Amino acid sequence: MYSRISTTLFRYLLNGARKMGLPEHELLLAAGIDRDDLNSPDGFLDSESYSLLYQKLIELSDDPFLGLHIGENFEFNSMGVFGLVMVNARNGREIYERMVRFQSILGTDIRSEFVEKDDLFEVRVFMTVMRNEQVDRHCIESILVKNIQGVRLIVGDDTKPVKVSFRFPKPESLSEYQRIFNCELEFDAEHNSIHLPKSILSMDNPMADGRLSQYFDELANELLKDMEFTESMSLKVSRLLLELLDDSDISLETIADKMAIGVRTLQRKLNEEGTSFKQIVADTKRAVAVKYLKENHMAISEIAYVLGFSQPSAFHRSFKRWTGQTPQKYREEIFSVSA
Repeated sequence: MYSRISTTLFRYLLNGARKMGLPEHELLLAAGIDRDDLNSPDGFLDSESYSLLYQKLIELSDDPFLGLHIGENFEFNSMGVFGLVMVNARNGREIYERMVRFQSILGTDIRSEFVEKDDLFEVRVFMTVMRNEQVDRHCIESILVKNIQGVRLIVGDDTKPVKVSFRFPKPESLSEYQRIFNCELEFDAEHNSIHLPKSILSMDNPMADGRLSQYFDELANELLKDMEFTESMSLKVSRLLLELLDDSDISLETIADKMAIGVRTLQRKLNEEGTSFKQIVADTKRAVAVKYLKENHMAISEIAYVLGFSQPSAFHRSFKRWTGQTPQKYREEIFSVSA
């Protein structure tokens, strides 16, 4: 897995789907995950699963403004520790400083920064991993809406941006953009960003609690440290695995050798991160298998070969252990639901 997304964002998407009356089972199936995978409040899943979940949500909702509407549902308490850190910031400046500082808590695919310009400040949003043009657009739109919704929750519902910029071309209909943002809109822009009055940065946050602020700040720092450990070792292992997936002899020893560290050192570091080589192999192969099964371009026997299984039967057993279904049953259900 090159990148990953917090289970907080998976739950946020599913809550939005529930409000739309969409079937959770179909969404989870499309993503290759189940509800139990989302139980850990501070857990992570591979970003490929998040992309698949979003694609299915786009399909089922048939909503060209899905990202905007998902963003409108924003509440601080729906964002776990990240949201609690934000809502207890002392003022507008601290809110955005914390957003940039702790954004990795929510995943590795999206980055934000804020830039001060005369009497304005600009919040820029970047996709660090481009998965799917449609999914990326809805993600960006959702994040920009969350930014203004968060400000409105703290300083007042009448707050509006000066301008919102999008890197993608101007869509046919601007009605929802105009309703939600109520400001100048710019398309084919240099950045995906939202421009706000600089006066917001000095506004006090009436919702802030000093003791809670310190507590959640410390907790967020601990989560950030944990994630930095995981990125430094688990993601390196995942990258190597993706390069070697078609090798049936992938082993801990092989990976340790390629990383130029001892086997016991690698085991210890993975254990410190709360994972194992076996778990990373399973997660990586599951994510790739789900991707190929959903794309429907490869026979199941070919997928088994690409994933390094010596026999299709071994792939069948592993996939059933990961998902509760055989590859054939999973593919049939995906396309019967889509039909």
